[in-house]
Amino acid sequence: MGEELTVKHQSIYLVDLATTYAQEREPEEACRLADKALDIAGPMHYSTTMERMTALRRDLEAWSSEACVQQLDERLHALANAENERP
Repeated sequence: MGEELTVKHQSIYLVDLATTYAQEREPEEACRLADKALDIAGPMHYSTTMERMTALRRDLEAWSSEACVQQLDERLHALANAENERP
């Protein structure tokens, strides 16, 4: 359980850091960190990480036409679809 908690905290930290970059108008770095958080969280779909990811995505709305944001959207949609397909 200790290792899982550490992974969860790492993913939350990265999303929070990504949010800071988004607020500083650095969408590429925000997306890079968001991707890393999703890599770390893997299939666990931690609710706190995903809630913060949703808030981050709202912060990135001004850059929705940027390739990095579109790639993040695709990844988030794929995760949501995978979650919906779980028995």
